Amino acid sequence: MKKNLLYNLIFPTYLLMFFPPVIFFVLAGNFLIDALVYLLISLIFYKRIRLKLYFKTVLMIWGIGFSGDIIGAFICFFPELFYLRVDKFPFIILGFLMAILAIFLMNYRLFRAEIYSLSKNKRAAAIIAVSTAPVTFFLPRQYLLDLANKAMTLFS
Repeated sequence: MKKNLLYNLIFPTYLLMFFPPVIFFVLAGNFLIDALVYLLISLIFYKRIRLKLYFKTVLMIWGIGFSGDIIGAFICFFPELFYLRVDKFPFIILGFLMAILAIFLMNYRLFRAEIYSLSKNKRAAAIIAVSTAPVTFFLPRQYLLDLANKAMTLFS
């Protein structure tokens, strides 16, 4: 009984509602996609890879991608947050486009710090923004909930 109480004090179980176990798969998947896209962009546009700069930049691109996704998700769920009875599809499209725009602008600012040409930096930021866009916004919520339930039953 005391072990259970101690466990709940260290990690309250209600936090699983806000931080589902599936988030680890999402984090790993997004990191792999961002790393692969940036590796291809580095090889195609910049013709070289500096490993120390690459790992630092990939982590920043990864964080930028999540920031853009959070901005887009907030816009997608705006009608539900304020209990609006409107069609949600325009908000999903707007959230998707705003996520792409936010990812582009933040990545462009990141690449602007590098000493590469302006056109290469714009193209690199645009490719990353489009290729890492949150297309899961368009999946039905019930499908995602079923997928999350299946994933959680695998590990329980």
